[in-house]
Amino acid sequence: MRKNKMLGEETLTFNDRRFVLIKKRYYDDVYIYKGENEILRIGPKSILEKEIEFQKYLTENDFPVAKIYEEGEFGDSLYFFSEEFLGEKPLVDLIVEDCEKLSEVSSENFEKFLTITEKYLRAKFKTVKKEFSVEDIRIAMHVDVAVEEFPELKEKLESFFGKFLFKFKDHPVTIEHNDLNAYNILEKGVIDFEGAFFGPFGYDICVNGLHQFGWSKTKSERLIKYHLTPAQIDTYFSRLDALCIENNFPKLSPLAPDFYIGRMIYHLTRMQDFPIIRALRYEKLNKMLDAYISDTDVMSVIKTEM
Repeated sequence: MRKNKMLGEETLTFNDRRFVLIKKRYYDDVYIYKGENEILRIGPKSILEKEIEFQKYLTENDFPVAKIYEEGEFGDSLYFFSEEFLGEKPLVDLIVEDCEKLSEVSSENFEKFLTITEKYLRAKFKTVKKEFSVEDIRIAMHVDVAVEEFPELKEKLESFFGKFLFKFKDHPVTIEHNDLNAYNILEKGVIDFEGAFFGPFGYDICVNGLHQFGWSKTKSERLIKYHLTPAQIDTYFSRLDALCIENNFPKLSPLAPDFYIGRMIYHLTRMQDFPIIRALRYEKLNKMLDAYISDTDVMSVIKTEM
């Protein structure tokens, strides 16, 4: 192994191949570089060995994820692995371009989005476990973070969470991405599984189809620049529901409100630097919790634009 640049610099020559820095992950000390046809991750061995093990598990179960090419020691204290390059652009770039030109997502790019999601769903069928960890679900939804930041919502949040656990106590348990959306879907597969957990089947698939409703088109610091049409959302859920039925799994569409509330709790937290979108999400989540607790129509609240 040879390297001629220090970790964190803009370019790195590694095993006679040149890489360009994409980013340092904000939540740990892993650096991600792009080569000609591969991605290189370098960081603490304790972190990357777990990621390698998990990625191999995903590959073995036919998830549309990058294949690992090479792994090993990097210098005296770090570790590396290189993996397949899944595409130059996330699908969000393509569908944002569609919305700017056509005012909606093109049929071609919607089909790409749906096809990758279907491949991902087929792989999930192979990862069934008997039960999930309640603590893992609280962490994935940021329930405790939300209670700490918004103590006035504690009663509603705990009421939702208790009702959620009861509803899904006998539900199939599978791998859930926890950030599945068009930003993490490329033409050849899915990336960024760092927050994955075992939870109620379909959580990530439902959230993926409703991602746009956690954002504002006009009012906030971070705007949503694309939207699926109502017909495309209906097609998304009908195609995936059919695949679930074919494989003896429960339909996803009836579960979408439950799962989307969990994701909105997550989206509300740690947004102190974005007070406008934080306030919009707070108002919307509060209405969603009220509807859920009172057994009224949650989906109409979800689909209300902020």
